[in-house]
Amino acid sequence: MPGIGITGGRFGGGGGGSASITVGIYSDAGYTTLITDGGFGDTVYPKAVVTGATPSSYLFIARLNDDFYFIDENGTGEVTWVIDVPLGNIEIIVIADDVISNLVAFEITGLLLDAFPTCNGAFSVRKLLSTYTGNCMVVRRSSDSLTLGVGFVSGELDIASIVTFVGVGNGFDAIWYDQTSTGNASQVTANDQPFIAISGAVTTVGGVPTVTFTTSGEFMSIAPRTVISGFMVERKASNTLSAQYTLGGNVQGISVGGTFDSYVNNISLYTSGGSLISYVDDTLNHQISFNTGTAGSASIYVDGALEASGTTSASMTISMIGSRPDATSLAHIGSISEIILFPDNQIASRATIETSQQTYFGTP
Repeated sequence: MPGIGITGGRFGGGGGGSASITVGIYSDAGYTTLITDGGFGDTVYPKAVVTGATPSSYLFIARLNDDFYFIDENGTGEVTWVIDVPLGNIEIIVIADDVISNLVAFEITGLLLDAFPTCNGAFSVRKLLSTYTGNCMVVRRSSDSLTLGVGFVSGELDIASIVTFVGVGNGFDAIWYDQTSTGNASQVTANDQPFIAISGAVTTVGGVPTVTFTTSGEFMSIAPRTVISGFMVERKASNTLSAQYTLGGNVQGISVGGTFDSYVNNISLYTSGGSLISYVDDTLNHQISFNTGTAGSASIYVDGALEASGTTSASMTISMIGSRPDATSLAHIGSISEIILFPDNQIASRATIETSQQTYFGTP
């Protein structure tokens, strides 16, 4: 794409004059081709030129929303930068002694999880990693139990292939691929597989495909993994007489509630070391963010709003989607569209993932 350079700022150093500063982002080390975007992991070349003064120090900073990221500090005004900040529309700020540049707009492109290399679980109806080349899921059809690997078209679940494959029957999610390759979600028992199509139509929430759990016996097992942070999109179809675990381990996980009592009514994070209970109890499609933590460092957010904070176990071991392995009757009835998991604390970066999930899935 054609690029731009921005000129502005005032110089107030010794000498009593003023100076201007020009900042550009280039695709080459020779600083000949200005660009306005680049992919996560790409090498680009920011450069600042001050006229009317000779600064001794240049500080390069990237700003994304309210977060600031250090790029480099040197005496030349030239930087070789391997893009390592979250995706989105950022601004490059250069401080040269006491000269501050105008803001230079730059878009970091790619897929959501390109900027999150520690992710250890990515189950979704959209493509989340540029490096992932596999299918989204394996669909089993009700008419003869034949299966079909279904991939992505333009980064989204290939709905047309599912509709053609299942005909007027039902389609079941037999395998939901983990785009991080940590371990897929699967269910070998036909009667326990969740739906991806009913009567020839792909199941959706707000027009976006979703994996649908219709009874308390439907769930998918995943390879056990340590989880500290997670980001999910789910919807509870109705209240039941027990907790409903969308993500589960032994005596731990995320429940979207039931009506057994007030304690299990709301979207909640449960661990053996403590639990966090939100104020949300309805059948809307919700985006949920959470992190476990001791000494009051745990938190749970629903649709970007902090619902509860406190103390839980330091981490969870998660091995099931749609239920809990030690209590499969506490199963989810509703839909799950996306689950992103981390073995480390990512709550400081939650705005990037939350915004992506809320925008794509249309949550409140």
